[in-house]
Amino acid sequence: MKPPTLLNIKRSQKEYLDLLLQYKEHVQADNLSIFQICTLLDEVKCFWLKQLKSIEFELGELADSQTCFVLSGAIFLDVSEYEHYFFKALGDCHIISDPFSKLEMIFRHPESEINTTFMIDYFKRAFFDTLEILTTHKGHFYVLPIQEIAVDDTQKHRELLDIFSWKFISSAFDEEFKSHQEFFKKYKSFEEIEAGLIDYVRENLVFNDLSDRNLSLRQRVEKHSGEYTNISSAIVLKTDAQRFLLAVFSYVAQVADILYVCSVLRINPYIRFDITFTYFTLVMNIFTDDDNLRKMIEKTLICYIFCRTIDESRFENITFSDFTKRLQNKPLLPSILEKIHSQKIDIFKDEAPRVAKIIENEFEIIALLS
Repeated sequence: MKPPTLLNIKRSQKEYLDLLLQYKEHVQADNLSIFQICTLLDEVKCFWLKQLKSIEFELGELADSQTCFVLSGAIFLDVSEYEHYFFKALGDCHIISDPFSKLEMIFRHPESEINTTFMIDYFKRAFFDTLEILTTHKGHFYVLPIQEIAVDDTQKHRELLDIFSWKFISSAFDEEFKSHQEFFKKYKSFEEIEAGLIDYVRENLVFNDLSDRNLSLRQRVEKHSGEYTNISSAIVLKTDAQRFLLAVFSYVAQVADILYVCSVLRINPYIRFDITFTYFTLVMNIFTDDDNLRKMIEKTLICYIFCRTIDESRFENITFSDFTKRLQNKPLLPSILEKIHSQKIDIFKDEAPRVAKIIENEFEIIALLS
């Protein structure tokens, strides 16, 4: 199929870069304020609203003709850590959901409730990472308002995520819960909650890193609670049950949102973060009866295994331009999928070592190309 021209999407990238460059000096300054950040966020929001429909139409054409991945479970790509190599390695089209749309809900809190030092520094990292993508790596990635395109009714969307989260909690305890009040009546302490969890969920319910599996539930959540104060001082949780639900809901709702957005837009989630991926695996079996969702999830699993198989040092002596040319000559994803299927590997049944071996072999061919 002939690839679409994407006139509006390509124009949006140039115009978006021009918009961000207007703020570059302000963002570089040591005295960048929350007010200045919110002014930029307002401009970004207006910028995307004006061209949402034209971009949405072209994105649909793109999803019809190419294998598209969207960066999921992360605010920005982080090209300083070779992440653009990993993201580019699999698939045809690579999309980054506009990072400032994701950061907006944090910066709209009263300034007294924001950890300004931490969040302004984080904003700067996202800003300059986005600038580098739009300049140095122009044309290889598209920064687009993915959330705004996929979600028409934000209130209904939040309700769907809430319903999904309670379904997860119910399955995790093998007991139906539909509200916080119902849960609080049943469980009070971390110890009671931990005892009530089914074995598989108890083992995989992690919040900080995979080593959480060696800790009690209380230790896991208390270790994680420090992350909230990095973002906002307004989050005050008094009971164990409140702290548990906030920690779980933040990740389960994130995964539910990823699956919803990608299903609506017919694109594939690229997940590199261990915790997000763990929750993804906890809920994915609910969707594997649907053939289209199964194919989407399969690609996501391959991406994650790729990130854990190929060491970043393998990219040190390959320029990004050279790497993309090698991928044009030998796309990795089709050959990896072909070998997984020909060897009758069921990637949904913990056969990651066999998939990793295929990935290593296929990447070695790319590495040897000149």
